[in-house]
Amino acid sequence: MAAAQSTRIDISHVVKLGDDNYKQWRLQITVVFKAAGIWDVPSGITERTESNADDFDRKDIRAQAYIIPTLNAVNANHIYHCKSSKEILNKLKQIHSDASTLNKQHTL
Repeated sequence: MAAAQSTRIDISHVVKLGDDNYKQWRLQITVVFKAAGIWDVPSGITERTESNADDFDRKDIRAQAYIIPTLNAVNANHIYHCKSSKEILNKLKQIHSDASTLNKQHTL
């Protein structure tokens, strides 16, 4: 198994996730994950198993470390109880997706 990539990706260019920029934020954070070589974990492509636990956990923590600084205070509060990067992304998608109930109500 290859060693985990240790290069830190600059996230200063990633917009802070607010009320009206989810698509832009999601695109930018996805590219960060891909550039860092960790997309398989937050995307759910790779599931945690006994045999990959160390590598998976390392990638998951890196993904969370990329996500959290790119959230405004309101969004950070939304994900407070999430345990993984995938759970964080799913929660934010649920909140900000055009199909979410909250957005449908806001549109009305």
